[in-house]
Amino acid sequence: MWEPIENALENTRDPVHKAVWLAAAIMSQNYWQVLLQGGEDITLNDFAFVQARIRDCANILCTQEVQPPRIQQWFNGDHPKNTHNFLRAAGPEGRQRRLTAFGEFDGDKEIPDFERDPTLPVCNDGNNDVIVHDIKIFARDVYTPFK
Repeated sequence: MWEPIENALENTRDPVHKAVWLAAAIMSQNYWQVLLQGGEDITLNDFAFVQARIRDCANILCTQEVQPPRIQQWFNGDHPKNTHNFLRAAGPEGRQRRLTAFGEFDGDKEIPDFERDPTLPVCNDGNNDVIVHDIKIFARDVYTPFK
């Protein structure tokens, strides 16, 4: 299981943007490990999380407080007044959120700009730090094919 590193995004630009996306990606990877053990078919909707859990994880990564509207509206690609497409509405009545798969919005604001942070450690797998690049690889190569 990947565990977020406290205040990992302290010295980055747009830390709240990055924290929300990373939180959803970290939670998706952890749940993917659980789903693999079940042996059933996996779809993106299996990765729907309660918004408060995403926020709690994001708040660990970020020194700034992640406000609920960021997850509910601004970063929700399905909301008419969104600013980014990091998350999708999912679950009963669209109240949960899941990570946007690469290409669901034709690459438009689906992931924060990590260009300056590819080797930044943001979580730990119990033995080693996991860097931003590794999380992006999971999101692209493992998570996205479930769409």
